[in-house]
Amino acid sequence: MKWCAPNEFPILSALTVTVSGTHPQSASLQPMLGKSLKTNYQNMESKRPLINRNEEEDIELATKRTTPYDTSPECKSESENIHSIKQSTRPQRRPSLFHRKAILIFTNIVAVSVITIISIIIWVVFIKKAETTINTTIATTDASTTKTAMVTTSTISTTMLTTSTTTTTTLTTSTTTTTTLTTSTTTTTTLTTSTTTTATTTMVTTLTKKNAIVTTSIIKTTMLTTATTKTTMITTSTTEITMITTSETMFTASTTKTATVTTSTTETTMIITSALETTMLTMSTSKTTMNVSKFNKWKQNAITVAGKDGRGHQLNQLSCPEGILIDKNKNIFIADRWNDRIVEWKYNAKEGLVIAGRNGQGNRTDQLYWPTDLIVDQQNHSIIIADKGNKRVIQWLNQNQQILINNINCYGLAIDKHGFLYVSDCEKNEVRRWKMGEYDNEGIVVAGGNRQGDKLNQLSCPMFIFVDEDQSIYVSDSHNDRVMKWRKDAKEGTIVAGGNGRGENLNQLSEPHGVVVDYLGEIYVADCNNQRVMRWREGKEKGETVVGGNGEGDQSNQMNCPTGLSFDDEGNLYVAEYWNHRIQKFEIVFLLSTITITTTTAADADIGLQTRQGIIYGQLTQYSNEYLGIQYATADRWKPPVDLASESFPHGSFQAKSFGPCCPQSEAGVVIPMQNEECLYLNIYTPLNTTNRSLLPVLVWIHGGGLQVGCTSQSIPVLYNGTNIIANSPPQQSAIIVTINYRLGVLADMYLTELIQENPTTWPTAGNYYYLDMLSALRWININIRDYGGNPNNILLFGESAGANAVIDIGALKGSSNLYQHVISQSGGGGFHSYYSNTSDAIIESNKIVQRMNCTNDKSQTVLSCLRNSSISDLLTAYGARQTKVIVEGYFLPFYPPLAIKKGTYNQNINMIIGRNEYESPMCFSTPDMNSSSAKALVIPGIGQKWADLLFDATQMNTCSADRNSTNRCCDMIRLLLTDLVLDCSARRIYNSLYEKNNQQKLFWYHMDCNPGICPPKSIEEMGGLCIHTAELPYVFGTMSDMYSTNLHNCTWDNDTKTFSNQIISHWINMAATGEPLKQWPSYHPSSPKYFKITPHHDFLPFLSDRDCSIIDQFEKEGIMLMFGDSGNYSSRNYGATIITMAFVMLLYLVRVDCLCHHF
Repeated sequence: MKWCAPNEFPILSALTVTVSGTHPQSASLQPMLGKSLKTNYQNMESKRPLINRNEEEDIELATKRTTPYDTSPECKSESENIHSIKQSTRPQRRPSLFHRKAILIFTNIVAVSVITIISIIIWVVFIKKAETTINTTIATTDASTTKTAMVTTSTISTTMLTTSTTTTTTLTTSTTTTTTLTTSTTTTTTLTTSTTTTATTTMVTTLTKKNAIVTTSIIKTTMLTTATTKTTMITTSTTEITMITTSETMFTASTTKTATVTTSTTETTMIITSALETTMLTMSTSKTTMNVSKFNKWKQNAITVAGKDGRGHQLNQLSCPEGILIDKNKNIFIADRWNDRIVEWKYNAKEGLVIAGRNGQGNRTDQLYWPTDLIVDQQNHSIIIADKGNKRVIQWLNQNQQILINNINCYGLAIDKHGFLYVSDCEKNEVRRWKMGEYDNEGIVVAGGNRQGDKLNQLSCPMFIFVDEDQSIYVSDSHNDRVMKWRKDAKEGTIVAGGNGRGENLNQLSEPHGVVVDYLGEIYVADCNNQRVMRWREGKEKGETVVGGNGEGDQSNQMNCPTGLSFDDEGNLYVAEYWNHRIQKFEIVFLLSTITITTTTAADADIGLQTRQGIIYGQLTQYSNEYLGIQYATADRWKPPVDLASESFPHGSFQAKSFGPCCPQSEAGVVIPMQNEECLYLNIYTPLNTTNRSLLPVLVWIHGGGLQVGCTSQSIPVLYNGTNIIANSPPQQSAIIVTINYRLGVLADMYLTELIQENPTTWPTAGNYYYLDMLSALRWININIRDYGGNPNNILLFGESAGANAVIDIGALKGSSNLYQHVISQSGGGGFHSYYSNTSDAIIESNKIVQRMNCTNDKSQTVLSCLRNSSISDLLTAYGARQTKVIVEGYFLPFYPPLAIKKGTYNQNINMIIGRNEYESPMCFSTPDMNSSSAKALVIPGIGQKWADLLFDATQMNTCSADRNSTNRCCDMIRLLLTDLVLDCSARRIYNSLYEKNNQQKLFWYHMDCNPGICPPKSIEEMGGLCIHTAELPYVFGTMSDMYSTNLHNCTWDNDTKTFSNQIISHWINMAATGEPLKQWPSYHPSSPKYFKITPHHDFLPFLSDRDCSIIDQFEKEGIMLMFGDSGNYSSRNYGATIITMAFVMLLYLVRVDCLCHHF
């Protein structure tokens, strides 16, 4: 038998076995096999200038305030371009009489022709004016009966398309013109239906208020032609038609009668869509209806969710609330200012619960005095409070109090992803920053601090603050009636809202309070004295009112000094009203519309979805909606990706019905077609009937392949098919699956001085482009997945082999926080030091490629120009058979993961599952007769005599046996040793660090025995009954029936095994939904390291690991010191250890792969 040689491990060239026919995953086993938008709703709360007055004065002044507000819209007219047509003449000689007659005749012919052509053009232009949009059309085919549908959408005119005898379709095309076309029963034209086909136009509106008429912008009146299965659509309106809907739609059809649906001021031929649900019209058995989603507004009448019973100090009352925060369970945390307390109002509760300050006003540590803002850390049961009246920032931890900052006129609080605490000081007109836990200093001024004023480097009573991903600070500069943005380390700010004096116009604010910035960069401001909440886009001169603006009052559409703002995970807006003593909830309005496409079978059906990027057309399967080949970024060679998350689709729509190309890569036994450097695509699989209100958990797949090969399209979807997960998941456990491509090998692994110097200010590093692509994909998902029905605040990353390492490493990357919440690492050893490289070795390896490409500096062009002008095939050849290593370069990846955890820079509160398969490396298949001497001789060249002796003594391998019936068989013992070294001990190091540093609880560990139960009897030497590397993939993706049903070691799959696959899918989805895979699955604890045994042969059970990692941890510590310690030198000895270790794992894994190759 021949074997596929893994090109990423040079050490394999010294082995006696050559390999061929590998799966792309054959390179996926790296030396290590492994690896929230806890939105800081910084409730930017407000302080009125009355703050130093007593309560009675405040109330008296409040009763006198009035706020005129002009709601009149502004319109702009557009001028038309007038084009003049110039004619040129040329002199002619006088022709003869014959010629003159011929010319005259020819001229007449030409004139007639021109007139005819002009007439045709005018007619075409007239028709074309009606053909502006083809967006929303239903084509219905009925071959059994002759149906007639008449649709009248105007009370003024009708354009009629008529077929003889029995079929009539009527569509409106103009308010002044009536056109009638008639055809026979056997003739079809562009405006004709056959006697067995019905063409129907359906439109969708959304009712948001009584007597209000709203249509989505993409909905037009359309006329269409249908054949048996193909639909031709022709639009007949140049402008959007707004209709008044009723609750009924009439469609009647028979063989002899004409069915009519008429709209006047009270009737319509529409599918009625409310703000919350869609009523779907089914016209035939082959028609599929899908929701189109878009949201951009909130209901104008709010629901009071806290403080319904007026002002007071009872538990069902509030008194001048300011800062608020909404957690993921929709519980509301309120700074109840004049009641001197913090209140937690549970979801749908009738009254609140006092969680801080229940002892009345005062300056004791167990008391509060005018709290204005708060930060909640639910993981640690901690609250940080701006105790304004006491001029201090205080922390409450389980009813224990600690003063963090004293002598500060604090108002607003914020915290960034790095753990820095920001505090606004209204008296000193500045914002200061402290490192969390380090408050024995004055902090650093990050905004203002230049006395009171209205210059760009000044503030005037800053109130609420918000900090974004880039550590830019948004400040409600209340007395300057503006919102300022201060970028990190900036000396002055920029005005992003208001700044045009106090007033009520759309370019003005009046004492702004709360400020929140969403993931699109849109700025929401509580405009206190204008009784409204506004939305601004940076760089725009004017904002828009999103809620309020109806004058001061206590009605559901009115406000009285809005202060704190917050959003829940569905996008509902919460507003604290200072003088109405209540918290109002404004529900988001989803403008839903419906697109229905008719086809003969469900497999061929198309679906349309309105997203913020435009309309995307996917394909319908029996179980899911598939949106394939969506480009999430562009990338030039060895440059960070350019995000496309906020870009619109070209021409307003996109056909997402086929996979995008794979990234260029070396062949690893499988030829992957359609490779292109423009390869950053993702695929989305959603359950049927998903809408943008579904908010389902999102599982994002990171494929393996050694960072050298792999793809989620072309040949591989049969394996990485998200539809199969949806099809095999329990009905009550719906989820959305996303798979992504990322750059590989030579296109992702170059680390050169020239690259670092190319953009020293914007991106002062190089390499790790695969991880940059992954973060770009996650940003796209966070911004857009809600349109597809996903919850951007509930994202799980799961990956295998190199993908498993990646999902662990991502937590240590710059810019990765708040992009995901959960992780599943399948067969990965993230944190094993030899998987990484330092910068010195990375430059050496990259310069080898430069030399092989003959791109040295002595050439006429620069190194980078030479490399970028080279062909990809030459680059892949130059890259060759080498290991792709993650570069710890100090900027994008500052520390390797275990060290990042210890230094506190790793993403916190990420729920994790890490695990492996039972027989990742079946050593007894490749080296069944290994003895103790040959085993030690095998590892000494890689790890040295010292570590070989220590490890062999610790694992009793010195006494192992070559006897195939022995309980301490050498080949099996070295399998366990390698598994400990690369997988289990690495997982335990990660978990121990997370537990010790963050007291993290939701950590889970597994071993999987996944081999099917119906196999012919085979010995371990024949690899019978072994769950090796990648063997869990068909279970996780539910692809047994597609790919692994037979001929996998001559095994067949029974119902019990398929049930086992469904159980795994259920656990994985449950992890995404709740952060826990299974109730009986125990969480990891360092003092009792239990793993969960996942097997189809009996119930899942926890087992206590009896493996000792102490020697291996010492080996890892020494390797880290040599790689990243004071010497800065990389240990070639430790590098060899990993290569040899993983070479054997890889070699034996190929046995499995060889059996799978023919399936591709």
